[in-house]
Amino acid sequence: MDELFQDLQTLTQHRTTVAESERPFWLLEGLPGRYALQYNVSFARRFLVTAIALTTRFTRGSFQQLSCVAEELVLRLLLEQAKSTLDLYGLLDSGTSSALDSFADQVYEDMDHEWLYDDAADGIDEEPALASLGVAPMGIKSWFTPFNEGRYVHPYAFDAQEGAGKEDEVGK
Repeated sequence: MDELFQDLQTLTQHRTTVAESERPFWLLEGLPGRYALQYNVSFARRFLVTAIALTTRFTRGSFQQLSCVAEELVLRLLLEQAKSTLDLYGLLDSGTSSALDSFADQVYEDMDHEWLYDDAADGIDEEPALASLGVAPMGIKSWFTPFNEGRYVHPYAFDAQEGAGKEDEVGK
């Protein structure tokens, strides 16, 4: 969470987006690069709230399933950080790595969000045929939209959707 707070602070101080900034970011650079021009202050706030809501559900024991694409991306970043930290301290052995992979296999319903990191799949979210196959919309505008009515997305992240981009184009 500290790294996301620092990324948000960088965007706020420099009134920019991740793509336009010359400054390094802790975690936001780990999101799909094709959308980096849209990672502004408003986006970073919503992503941070999503990360807090998800980790709260994990630690409170109320987690049931991931709710939206943003949560899938948060979990991806959390697992990468966990592996990096374990490796740094010499604790990432094959058993630990296997346990983290098994956890991911159980938590993710599918791995569709990985397409966001594949430049060859750019535009796949606009394919009407995929919607009929049950593939969730992958465009950034739908990242904070619940997969269905039974999923929880924090109201700040979900409700901010309408105003995103208007008030904070460059981090105002």
